[in-house]
Amino acid sequence: MVFVGLDLRGSKTPGWMSEWKLSEETFATDEVGYRVYRRDYPAGKVTLGGNERKATGCSCNYVVFVVPIEQLPKDVPPFPVADFAEKVQPLLQQKCVTCHGPDLQEGGLRLDVRRRAMLGGDAAVAVRPGFSESSELIARIVSADEEQRMPHKDDRLTDAEISLLKHWIDAGAVWPEEHAGREEAPNHWSFRPIRRPDVPVVNRKEWVRTPIDAFILSGLEQVGLEPSPEADRRTAIRRLSLDLLGLPPTPAEVQDYVSDQRPDAWEQLVNRLLESPHFGERWGKHWLDLARFAESDGYENDNPRPHVWRYRDWVIRAFNDDLPFDQFTIQQLAGDLLENAQPEHRIATAFHRHTLHNGAGGADDEEFRTKAIKDRTAVTGAIWLGLTLNCAECHSHKYDPIAHREYYSLYAFFNNCDHAQEGDVPTLKAAERITRIHKRGSFLDPGAEVDPGVPAFLPELTSRGGKPDRLDLARWLVSAEQPLTARVAVNHIWQHLFGQGLVPTPENYGIKGELPTHPELLDWLAAEFAGLSGETAV
Repeated sequence: MVFVGLDLRGSKTPGWMSEWKLSEETFATDEVGYRVYRRDYPAGKVTLGGNERKATGCSCNYVVFVVPIEQLPKDVPPFPVADFAEKVQPLLQQKCVTCHGPDLQEGGLRLDVRRRAMLGGDAAVAVRPGFSESSELIARIVSADEEQRMPHKDDRLTDAEISLLKHWIDAGAVWPEEHAGREEAPNHWSFRPIRRPDVPVVNRKEWVRTPIDAFILSGLEQVGLEPSPEADRRTAIRRLSLDLLGLPPTPAEVQDYVSDQRPDAWEQLVNRLLESPHFGERWGKHWLDLARFAESDGYENDNPRPHVWRYRDWVIRAFNDDLPFDQFTIQQLAGDLLENAQPEHRIATAFHRHTLHNGAGGADDEEFRTKAIKDRTAVTGAIWLGLTLNCAECHSHKYDPIAHREYYSLYAFFNNCDHAQEGDVPTLKAAERITRIHKRGSFLDPGAEVDPGVPAFLPELTSRGGKPDRLDLARWLVSAEQPLTARVAVNHIWQHLFGQGLVPTPENYGIKGELPTHPELLDWLAAEFAGLSGETAV
């Protein structure tokens, strides 16, 4: 094995390093930090290299080569399978699970469930089968630093206990299936499956025109209140026009509606306003706000974006054409990956292009590229999931079940694409990258490698092929099994119609968000929006 240290100040790797793999280790010398890359070579082979300042953009870039030696296989005795349940698991339960278990996952590490234990924590892999010397679990229990040593502020493990864990890991970290443990789904209201509630039975049945009325009236009757009187026609057309078009009706439109004696006059008015091109402008604006639409780059230079209006017009057309929400989602997140993708589909992916962009000459390209990817990850989480994913950028989420590692698994979906321009069409192009955890959120301090994926507490994502991509993610977001998207979407609509959502914190459906004021109505609307019938669970 050959190891190379590459100056952290560089934003690129030289072409000759295309086959080298990034390791988790870093080191520093002369106050300069280095990423460590590795590659297998026959033992004893000497490889020489040199300065690559021009290729990487470093001010003082050089590499360090370590010549490999023969690696002798370890003579590790097998670990008895029964000893895991009799010795290892009780030791983990007694010494580790209080801080790394179902109730608390300090550092993003959980040691009561096999899958989570093998994934590791925020900073490193806790258990590397066959390699106790590079397993963070062992490093922490033997550390001489009292702040680093585990169990923290508790009695040190005995030599026998340490030897037991080392032997277990070196022998392959056997963890039988019957002791693998289970991750219970969080019982938070928004993480539960959506079930269509029954429409309430009310006393004043004549007041009810739609099921929504029944939910509202039921709440009023429970506290002894009467509904407000119905608005007169002049007030009603003004309210409806402002809601749907963002414009007041003209005097002639008011008079036409006031004098319209048809029994379906209200339905005719609603349909006419929905067919207006101003409807897409009004409701498209709400979406453009969520998408952080901007016509310039931001930062100091704030260069204009001459073709971004194409995305704005795409959004307006989508609303006016009543594009189904699942297609609206898929085209924006992954239109370029659709089979036979059309220019309209590619324009839709400009949703990803509204991040700030620093075009200043002295800017670090890689720093601002990673900032843009993190923005896309956070915005996608907020718009479709109603979760504060950005809280897990530097460490596992303090309140919601989102591990630091899982944040970067979501980040990986967007890390595998770059900006592209096809004529006047801003779009995306695929780009294969290895995604690693950013320790404490720093792109200069890469950690363990992660694959694209979604948080484990949500339904499983199904991939079309090997590793999942943005198209798989987009379809997962609008799938029947995913409980958050429909709730978040209908709440946005309610918020824009009535000034406040049924969930008063539309950006946060997590543990620290506010509870819905009318949970049954919210779920009925979500089930209706997602096309669910009866008691079918999402």
